[in-house]
Amino acid sequence: MKTARIHTLVALALALSGIPGAALAAVPSAAPTLDHEALSSFPKGEAVILKARIRSPIGKKIFAPTAFIRVAGIEGFARVALEPVAGVPDMFTALLPAGLAQGDFEYYLEAFDEEGNGPTRVGAPKAPLRVKAIASMATVPPPPPPVVEGVSATPAGEATKTAAGRPWQRPVGIGLAVGGAAIVVGALVAGGVALERKSRMQSASSNADHQDAKEQAESAARVFDVAGPIGLVAAGVGAGLLVFGPKQSVGVSIAAGRDGAGLVMSGRF
Repeated sequence: MKTARIHTLVALALALSGIPGAALAAVPSAAPTLDHEALSSFPKGEAVILKARIRSPIGKKIFAPTAFIRVAGIEGFARVALEPVAGVPDMFTALLPAGLAQGDFEYYLEAFDEEGNGPTRVGAPKAPLRVKAIASMATVPPPPPPVVEGVSATPAGEATKTAAGRPWQRPVGIGLAVGGAAIVVGALVAGGVALERKSRMQSASSNADHQDAKEQAESAARVFDVAGPIGLVAAGVGAGLLVFGPKQSVGVSIAAGRDGAGLVMSGRF
């Protein structure tokens, strides 16, 4: 701030001297310069790095350069420090938080020097730079192969391999088997709780305790009655997918009603 005052006094003296334009020509701006190539778009979900070259025209150190970022349409900005790049003079970068790289966002950059000269900005709080999220090339599916009349677009043997291999069956089978086993374990635990609450009903010392134990026993019994069969069927279907491989065609659905729920399996083995 001291240097800025000296520059101001010198400018005033030159202005009073009567030399036209002398004050403006003799005193350079003390604020840092900030060069930044503004972003207009970025691949959605990928890392975004903001870069800026920041210099002090009077040789002072740059103090706390900052990127102010927000999701488009949201009030208030998050502060992300612009860090110096090792080995590259005057270059600073900021990596955007992953949560802000999922859609359109707005930002502006700000810098002072160590004596408080500034701020120098690219963008502004009321007029931030807008960046649009676009589909990442990694997520865009490849175009389908051309179809020539009389010629199959599927490579030879591919259809047979897909029908015979069915690579989805193994992970689905494992998931059903493990999930079914977990449901069965949970049902057994609920059954144990039901038995324990029934025992507590018999030894209850008051009507309130008796009623509370009864309700808990009935709830646990319902869980056992519904979850047990579902877990067994799910585990069985998973085991079938793993054992029988591509020869089976299985359909699984869950049916629910007022009195409970069930797992319905249909298919051909």
